[in-house]
Amino acid sequence: MAAFKCFMLRETDRVARWLRRFTSAAEVGVRLCEPRGMHEAAVRIEDGPLIWSHDRTSICTDPMLWPADDPRWPEKCDACDYRFPDNTGGQMFYLKIWLMPDGREVTVHPHRWPGMDKAPPGAMWYFDWNQNWRGPDGRTLYCMTPAGEWCIDGPSSGGDCKPWTRIGTPPLVTANPSIVCSNYHGWLRNGELVDA
Repeated sequence: MAAFKCFMLRETDRVARWLRRFTSAAEVGVRLCEPRGMHEAAVRIEDGPLIWSHDRTSICTDPMLWPADDPRWPEKCDACDYRFPDNTGGQMFYLKIWLMPDGREVTVHPHRWPGMDKAPPGAMWYFDWNQNWRGPDGRTLYCMTPAGEWCIDGPSSGGDCKPWTRIGTPPLVTANPSIVCSNYHGWLRNGELVDA
């Protein structure tokens, strides 16, 4: 039976940034990678400042557009030999940086690009810009399970869509009913994720 002790992540005022190039299924005549359905590659560049919207419901960074002549833009797909044409557009992709208790930097969103680890199971963080659900402390608490992120204060998967009941002070939290997150089924008991 697997168990993961919970701990709080700390916010930073920075985002991790990648220069990303991709082709979409809408582009005619391009054979796409399987199973992704697109050619894609990203290169990690220097961090940027985290900038909140006026109502703190979304983030951005500065600059939002990156010079097209930067030689770091990826030239080929990271899963096959496909080379991006010179006129293929690019995207500056960014994710909020969080700090582990040991100071290591992580993100809480899944991605497959190099240069930034994802928070491990047991990580907890407040996601207060989620305006849909609030816990007993007026904040929105998330937890990383072995199957991905779970909104503790969101609707449960029990059919009635009532929120989980959360008691305790993070990270020493207990939630009911049991957790169903993708292919993970478990319990959160006094700050520990345990298999059901």
